[in-house]
Amino acid sequence: MATRWHQSKRFRLAAGGALLLLVGLLLIPFLVPVDRFRPAIIELLEQETGRKFEIESISLHLLPKLRLQVVNLRVKNPQGFPEGDTLVIERIDLGVPLGPLLRRQVQVESLSLRGVTLNLLEDQRGRSNTDLGKVQRAAAQEKAAPEEKPLFSLSRVDAVELRDLSFTTGTFHSRRKRVQPSYAVSGISVVLRRVDLSDPQWQQKLEAEVELGGVEISAPSLKQPLRFANGHVKVKGRSAESRFTLTLGPMHAHGQVKIANLQKPRADFTIVIQELNVAELSALVVGGKQGPKSSRSSGRAQRRLLARGTVQVDKVVMEQFTAENVKGTVRLYTHKLTVDPLEVDFYGGRVEGSLSTDLEKESLPSTLTVTVQGVDVAKLASAAQQGAESKVTGTFDADISLKTALGADPLAALTGQGNFSVRDGMLKGFKLEGKRAAMASLLQIEVPSGDTPFRLFAGDLRIQQQRVHSRKVSLDADAMQGELSGSFGFDGTLDYRGTGVLGGGGGEQAQPQDQPTEEPPRSRNPLAALGRAFGKVMRQTVGRMRVPISVTGTFAQPRFRLAGVPEPVEQAQDQTQATQPEPPPDQRKSLLNLFKRRP
Repeated sequence: MATRWHQSKRFRLAAGGALLLLVGLLLIPFLVPVDRFRPAIIELLEQETGRKFEIESISLHLLPKLRLQVVNLRVKNPQGFPEGDTLVIERIDLGVPLGPLLRRQVQVESLSLRGVTLNLLEDQRGRSNTDLGKVQRAAAQEKAAPEEKPLFSLSRVDAVELRDLSFTTGTFHSRRKRVQPSYAVSGISVVLRRVDLSDPQWQQKLEAEVELGGVEISAPSLKQPLRFANGHVKVKGRSAESRFTLTLGPMHAHGQVKIANLQKPRADFTIVIQELNVAELSALVVGGKQGPKSSRSSGRAQRRLLARGTVQVDKVVMEQFTAENVKGTVRLYTHKLTVDPLEVDFYGGRVEGSLSTDLEKESLPSTLTVTVQGVDVAKLASAAQQGAESKVTGTFDADISLKTALGADPLAALTGQGNFSVRDGMLKGFKLEGKRAAMASLLQIEVPSGDTPFRLFAGDLRIQQQRVHSRKVSLDADAMQGELSGSFGFDGTLDYRGTGVLGGGGGEQAQPQDQPTEEPPRSRNPLAALGRAFGKVMRQTVGRMRVPISVTGTFAQPRFRLAGVPEPVEQAQDQTQATQPEPPPDQRKSLLNLFKRRP
């Protein structure tokens, strides 16, 4: 009977050898006590970097491939910084060849890191806790024996993977023994290539790719973190560039960033936002917690430029008002944000100026200086009245200096001062109300009515408590000139008082006596006949009248009233005209007394 193949002696020897090999492989992690290398590896790392290291454990694994696993590696902060860690890595997997390992040498071919946390600190003198202590490293290398072979070799690594990378930034105040946090980033995944630590210029040759999808950026001034919907970063040498889409609450932004020198990072960026709602954004901004005192003790290291670039917002919504095509050159410092120049399309006109925001105070106080040109008053007033038609038209210009708090309600906190003018406008449906206005018209004083054009409406302004106040506003219209003081509100309400000069009939020639005049029917109001009689005298004697007026109501429904007793305006009579006899004083006084009755 033939022997089956699996019962043959040759097969049994081969199977036994494979089993012994498998058992040997499984026993290697126990036969090779790699953890005994841990003190030597720590000593080597400290010599190379001049920093203190801690490693919890080192173990050897064969599956799925031969690798060393380092658990809980910590790099401590240098002297002059608070106690703690500069770098923490929860797990490191190092691909190592077996031959050098059996000769008690560790050579790394691949590297994978998980749970990496980097804490970046800078003191008031500009020193960083990431400095590698070059002096200490050189001194340590001098003590090393030249013929001694290193136990640990980390030279060229084809690829390094970092998963779940996060880092924080802050400023250490040595006198106060306190760290002031700046911002934090989490959720980064990085792949590094061409890592060759034996090359002194390895940092300049380094290549890296960073995935931004899911990355979050937190800051003391934000209630919610910035989140990246997608994007990537490419690093080559000392430079980096990125394209991304990020969100903050309902806001979505697309942008790109470039950093020329990663050793002294300063970002140059371009950001485009389709729509920005100021109220919604302000609800997410809470400002810093350090208060105004921290700005005096923050130190020089904190006051530096972090980023600069351009921001474009297609539409900005602030309460009932909107602006379009907002463009600005932005500079972000560690203590403030500036936008200069700033350009905005606003209701048919143009706004140009500059903005500065203090990032060190909780309320985020901001200063805005603007020049306004060509804003359509009717469109602006209609927006204030939520779509109601405005009864005032014209072109608005202004030079204004404003202050507000972006960390609170920007409109409620808005204050400012400056000058304004409205040119070539119309008072639609203009009508002086009240019995005094009717009496002035009856006495043939030129009272404007209907659509009344004006050439100029200008004066000073002061913004406070959501109203625009003016000490003196001049009006130059076809049938009236005046000076007013008062205010209008952001809600469109009007409240002005002043005096106006109305045209009269003074200087008009009397009608020829041979021209027939039509007698009014007796059924008409007797006051009309009295007015016509008095009007003949008023046309010859009174001329123009100065009358107190008030403007109330809203932009959509303004109310103009005569608010007091008219007074004649003294006029120089033309010497070529025949002088008319003055009426007796009692008669002239009686004419003016007609206006003293209450409306």
